[in-house]
Amino acid sequence: MPDRPVAAALTLADRISRYSYKPGWTIRVGQRDGRDWLLMATKDARDPSVGWRLLGGRLITRAVEIMDDEQLTAWVLGLIDDMERHERDEWFKRDGKPVNDPHRKDDG
Repeated sequence: MPDRPVAAALTLADRISRYSYKPGWTIRVGQRDGRDWLLMATKDARDPSVGWRLLGGRLITRAVEIMDDEQLTAWVLGLIDDMERHERDEWFKRDGKPVNDPHRKDDG
């Protein structure tokens, strides 16, 4: 008889579901424009009636799908770093105005 795997391989969504971050934040695999993305969302602190607010994401490529746990962890942490930097820039203010507004549209 041929060898059978002891357990079915985890899907990328299963692997991502093993991660958590701080309360009120979620990390999951989802669809955007018909493609798989790693998405990060949080409860909207400015307007709780909004519910979840998408912070951002990263496109999932074949290279991501074959990462080992250590590589995948580093990739997820990179997304968290990007989102925290965005939040910091949104909330860090001088004289009531963001010092580095991530939503500012550059002229030109």
